[in-house]
Amino acid sequence: MMKKLVKGALLVFITACSTQNQTDFKQVFRYNEAAGISSLDPAFARNMENMWGVNQLYEGLVQLDETMEIKPCLASSWEIDSAGTTYTFYLKPRVYFHSDSCFGDEKRKLVAEDVQYSVARIMDVKTASPGRWVFDKLDVTKGQSGMEVQNDTTIQFFLKEPYSPFLSLLTMPYAAVVPKEAVKYYADNFARNPVGTGPYQFFIWKENVKLVLHKNENYHAGWTNKQAPRAVMVSFIKDKGAAFLELLKGNLDMISGIDGGWKDEMLNANGNLLPSYQEQFYLQKAPYLKTDYLGFQLDTNVLANSAWNNKMVRQAINYAIDKQKIITYLRAGIGIPANAGFVPPVLKNETGLKLTEYNVTKAKNLLAEAGYENGKGLPMLVISTTANYLDICELIQNQLKAIGIQSQVDVLPSSNHRQLVANGQLRFFRKSWIADFPNAENFMCLFASSNKAPDGPNYTRYQNAEIDALINKATTATDFTTQQNLFAKADSLLQEELPVIPLFYDEVIRVVNKRITKLPVNGMNMLLLKETEFVRINEID
Repeated sequence: MMKKLVKGALLVFITACSTQNQTDFKQVFRYNEAAGISSLDPAFARNMENMWGVNQLYEGLVQLDETMEIKPCLASSWEIDSAGTTYTFYLKPRVYFHSDSCFGDEKRKLVAEDVQYSVARIMDVKTASPGRWVFDKLDVTKGQSGMEVQNDTTIQFFLKEPYSPFLSLLTMPYAAVVPKEAVKYYADNFARNPVGTGPYQFFIWKENVKLVLHKNENYHAGWTNKQAPRAVMVSFIKDKGAAFLELLKGNLDMISGIDGGWKDEMLNANGNLLPSYQEQFYLQKAPYLKTDYLGFQLDTNVLANSAWNNKMVRQAINYAIDKQKIITYLRAGIGIPANAGFVPPVLKNETGLKLTEYNVTKAKNLLAEAGYENGKGLPMLVISTTANYLDICELIQNQLKAIGIQSQVDVLPSSNHRQLVANGQLRFFRKSWIADFPNAENFMCLFASSNKAPDGPNYTRYQNAEIDALINKATTATDFTTQQNLFAKADSLLQEELPVIPLFYDEVIRVVNKRITKLPVNGMNMLLLKETEFVRINEID
């Protein structure tokens, strides 16, 4: 089943796009997804390429702004009871789903039952959504699947116990609201025929060529941002060099990330845009909720005990790594040295942070105190990584050699590396963690005993009763300051134990065409196109 389309309008749009006519592109936002988009169903918004598309089409009860503050979206307001276990949301009264064949000729209004249906759909094992865990805290013994519809504009969620990150979880695409009519009407093709309440609505998706979304002129009570894109066009050019050339020709409005090889062409050593590109483009940087790290597999039941289980040896390795050099020489100034724990600073209370900066003398003294002076007696340390991070691991290899630690770098295919890390078969590995939602708990969960891999993200298999207790107290605390202080205390303890060695806190980086005067960015690297602004039409003319 396919959507009703006006064929004449479609032909005109495609023809205009194919000729790359500058006039027709005045308020069309164009970006590329080299990895492609596999689904536009919120239930499967697991990776960034799917999330960016889903976030234009769908919405949840709450949303994140540029500063990662939680703001109303489909809900106009909410209340949390004193016990921290009942959340009541009040929906905006005049929100409609996109016009679509699944509704016939009717204009379909959003109601609270749609929220309940959407959450229950994610929770249903038959849906097989990777986001099912988002609603694990719901008390399914109350209401229907842990929810109760009070009326068309009011819905309650019941939690088993207080869980402070719950609102943050609801900002995720998995919590977006879908209409049951569309899911039933399109059945297995719903992922390619999205119907939501978002600022953009589906127009056409041509496999491996382009995806086009049109502005939803009936969005909520009407658009207040008159300079927002009238349409969004996503191309799927796999070769990142070719995509870079499209940016230079003015056929793309933005590129994101530094893995396309363009950083050496456009940026200087300090991570700033070279003068030759400043007339056409500007550079965006923002703290990213992503920490790159080196992890030790510490479960002696999986790998035999070794010197690396000695925390003083791990501390020595941490002090021996010059993290600033990684940023300066290998990342064109992009990122912040991770000298203050695992949780990115933007998410935590700055009080009580302990810095662990590069210090070769201290590293050597720690090794000697541990009984391995100048590295004598230490086995060969194998650093397992993937090809994209070979240069970083080779730099670390040379820095460890300076304190007497001999190492070798083992490069593995990404899929193999991922599986071996999860199964605990690599002693020392490079990995990164990108937040699913903006809360320190999402970083600290990597060290909870209950999350030991392969069933959870605790890839080091680290166990510490004190840290478990701190994480539990923080997630059940109803006071925000208390939460922050408890997470900071847990992170400080991790700096002493070092089951992982944080390398750097990443940054969102984008090169943007100057015809875009405003492109909001936040620490989740979400594409916030409804707040984006173009140069005014008469200025373009």
